[in-house]
Amino acid sequence: MKFQITNSCEQWLRALADTAGGLRCELGAVFGGDETLIRQRACFYETVLASAAPILGAQPCFLVRCPARVNLMGMHVEHQGGLENPICIPREHLAVIAPIAPCEDDRIVLDNVDGRYAQAHLKLSDLATTSLLQGDWQAWCRGEAPVQAGAWSNYVLGAAAQMLRHVRGRSLSGFHMVLGSDIPLASGLSSSAALVLVTLKALQVVNNLDVSDAEMIRMAGAAELVVGTLGGDGDGSTMVNARAGQCVHHWFFPYEAATYALPPELGLLLVNSGQRAAKQDNAKDAFNERITCYHLGRLLLRGTLRERGVELEHLGQVAYGDFGLTRRAMYLLLKSLPLRMTRTEARERLEVTDRDELDFIFSTHAEPRGGYRIRRRVLFGIAEMNRADVFRDAALRGDAAELGRLKTIGHNGDRVVWIAPGYETPDDDAYLDNLALNDMPPAYVNGGYECSTPALDAIVDAALECNAVFGAGLTGAGLGGSVVVLCGRESRDAVEQHLRRRLPDVESIEPIHPVRGLSVLATEQGAS
Repeated sequence: MKFQITNSCEQWLRALADTAGGLRCELGAVFGGDETLIRQRACFYETVLASAAPILGAQPCFLVRCPARVNLMGMHVEHQGGLENPICIPREHLAVIAPIAPCEDDRIVLDNVDGRYAQAHLKLSDLATTSLLQGDWQAWCRGEAPVQAGAWSNYVLGAAAQMLRHVRGRSLSGFHMVLGSDIPLASGLSSSAALVLVTLKALQVVNNLDVSDAEMIRMAGAAELVVGTLGGDGDGSTMVNARAGQCVHHWFFPYEAATYALPPELGLLLVNSGQRAAKQDNAKDAFNERITCYHLGRLLLRGTLRERGVELEHLGQVAYGDFGLTRRAMYLLLKSLPLRMTRTEARERLEVTDRDELDFIFSTHAEPRGGYRIRRRVLFGIAEMNRADVFRDAALRGDAAELGRLKTIGHNGDRVVWIAPGYETPDDDAYLDNLALNDMPPAYVNGGYECSTPALDAIVDAALECNAVFGAGLTGAGLGGSVVVLCGRESRDAVEQHLRRRLPDVESIEPIHPVRGLSVLATEQGAS
């Protein structure tokens, strides 16, 4: 698709003011035809464009929007072969993009409507070194990537570097971006992934590049490694595939994505704790430590299963019963995993061929005191993968109460505060034997990932006091951020009032519903 870029900021503002015009119709498709919401979003767009106008002047520009994401079920598992059930919500990054002529420059100039963020510059040709274009991506991120501690431009840098690798060093034209956003930072809503995707889409449009959705998703997932984050492709897939009124259902081994409708009687509330979970900062160690437990568990189980003539590629194969593995056999297999393991023990126990992978994942964080709690993390992951599958089935049959029950069980696996002080979800041999004996469906097992915080647990507990609430749990990576509350649609206002009384110190409480994901707004478009 080739976009005709002719509108200035002032022309965009006039188009927004025309309530019967084509731009308002397009926003209707994005936000599901909700007139109140469309007016609210149009006001946000006007604010951003008004801020961009004195910066960009009369330059032709286009708009790239990318919304926040809320994962309803399937926490912390997409990079291990698990399913997810996320939506996009009506908070978004809006980037006003003015192309820079190829004969003039290959710069990316970044301005932010929020005055806390300084202007930044990237020169694409300076990034396009041999080591970036031909070398190992992980090594480049660890060594050569010109990141600046805590800078918002790091995510633009990662996206630009990925696109340069994609085009194999072809010269790219730059652009001037003015970014506005109402996505709260470090709130579990994937604001960093949204910025990466805005950048990738801007580069695609400015340079008329042929980039498939799958390639866009892969690049978005890889780009965040520049800040040391070991994530997956879930954010990118959600933001590319999301549709108004629909929940995304996807997995990545191999990649598949579809959408489905949530029960009409289901209402959703998003409660932002105000506690930041900045993955560029201290939270990164905890985030990467949990993922490392998955990797260690996978490598250990691979060795055990290899002795049985089976080659394990990802934990989803264990969760979803590949190789003819029954539930009982799965629980007994997990007994082979250690409760805790140090790095020294991992290097001694795992195969020499795993050393490079171990060195890389260990380099992303400090070693946890007391070792890696492998068994409880893997048990949570396998249980959450099953919850994500059962969740979709419950939605399709219209069982909103079951959706809430599953959400609460999943949050219990993330809990750090229980009513009984000092309690932990068990993970010992006797517990696994009991699960096997009773052939317990994994979707109803907690496990222990423990990425919640006392503030998030308090929000969940307050929500569950209300009879109209079906369930509640954290969304995103945890370690701060937000909780999503599942309740009856007709009771949503009453639940919100209850939460405001009980939680006067939270940053925000707002109703949410699914909207369209990543998209470009331009004057006109036609076949390339």
